[in-house]
Amino acid sequence: MMFVVAGALVVAVAVFVSGLAGALVGLVLLAYGAWRAWGLLRTWRREGSEPR
Repeated sequence: MMFVVAGALVVAVAVFVSGLAGALVGLVLLAYGAWRAWGLLRTWRREGSEPR
């Protein structure tokens, strides 16, 4: 669901503002997603994925 919302946001900005602004919004969202994924990976390595 979040991929659909992020994609729709990028397309909306690209259509209503400019293609460059849409690309910048896409890059910001991509960087945020990579940062969150890195944090989850570090947590999984430290704590594991087994239930407590």
